[in-house]
Amino acid sequence: MDFPIRELMDIDACDQFLVGTLHPDGLHCPGCRRGDALSVHDRHRAPVFDYRCRHCGAVFNAYTGTALQKTHRSPVP
Repeated sequence: MDFPIRELMDIDACDQFLVGTLHPDGLHCPGCRRGDALSVHDRHRAPVFDYRCRHCGAVFNAYTGTALQKTHRSPVP
């Protein structure tokens, strides 16, 4: 696997890569599995935003339900 390390040193590019890798079909609510009504709930750890689903009220981020769940690190060192 080619790993674009130089491009991933930028925090926004790294976050986009992780989200695209973890959610290839796009970010969806882990509760109701819908992705059409997500709004940003909290920006305290940018660029890893917490989202709220307007259908079921679940709060989650891109790492919820993955091996990276409950990590509190930035995507970039």
